[in-house]
Amino acid sequence: MSKFTLLNTRPSHQANVLNELVLQQGGQSINCPTMQIEWLDWTLTLFKNTTSFDKTIFVSANAVSGFDRLRKNHTDCFDSAFNQTQYYAIGQATKKKGLELGFNIETLSVQKFDSEHFLAHPQMQRVYGQNIALIKGVNGRTLIEETLSQRGANVVTLDVYKRSSMPFCIQEWQRFLESTNPVLLITSLGSWQRLIDSIAEHYGLILNSVDMDFQPPKIVIELMQYDFWLKICGAVVMSQRIADVMVEQGWKRSISVVNTQTNQGIAEAIQMYTR
Repeated sequence: MSKFTLLNTRPSHQANVLNELVLQQGGQSINCPTMQIEWLDWTLTLFKNTTSFDKTIFVSANAVSGFDRLRKNHTDCFDSAFNQTQYYAIGQATKKKGLELGFNIETLSVQKFDSEHFLAHPQMQRVYGQNIALIKGVNGRTLIEETLSQRGANVVTLDVYKRSSMPFCIQEWQRFLESTNPVLLITSLGSWQRLIDSIAEHYGLILNSVDMDFQPPKIVIELMQYDFWLKICGAVVMSQRIADVMVEQGWKRSISVVNTQTNQGIAEAIQMYTR
């Protein structure tokens, strides 16, 4: 019998490595992606006022993959704009993906791999007059762009992917609730909100016919406590920011925040539920 069951909500193309680590720990995974990644094309107008970039910052592994895809399709433009750039990754998983794709890339944090600690590093303090490319997904956080702009940098953002919602995996969700020591994985605020919306929509009639579209998130979560959340051992999340929002919205189970935003970091965070 498995020690625990992880609801792996990562996009399908990112799920397999984590599933293997879960098996090595004596657990099982149930894939239930809440979001999917769609790659975006780009336009020359993004670089019309910039001939080359001093620094290029990737916010995620998907950002690296999307950038590499575009680079291969627009070699001449990318070679001229990024030939002399220094590549940076916010987290270790992002750095690993960059190295796999041949980028000379580095992280600046030592222990906490998030935007706040990245921006606190001296290399991100002395950016006045520099051209900086920020490679990200649509509707991501604006903290890096705003902070570096305030410090005098010319920041150009390049959205190379977007997240879109997946249909709710109701059969997998029900199997998860009935499994041994169920542990929920939440990798982003978007993933968390999508899960809440999907559950509310699917079980709306069961929950006293409440129209969930007009309920604040906290009310929705409180309505779900006895039917769903209390059956779950706890959650593993990618950042303290996600944990704070979940608690603020009414989550009452335990939460384990990963030390590093990698598959190995997720596997280590799960261990608090298997001791």
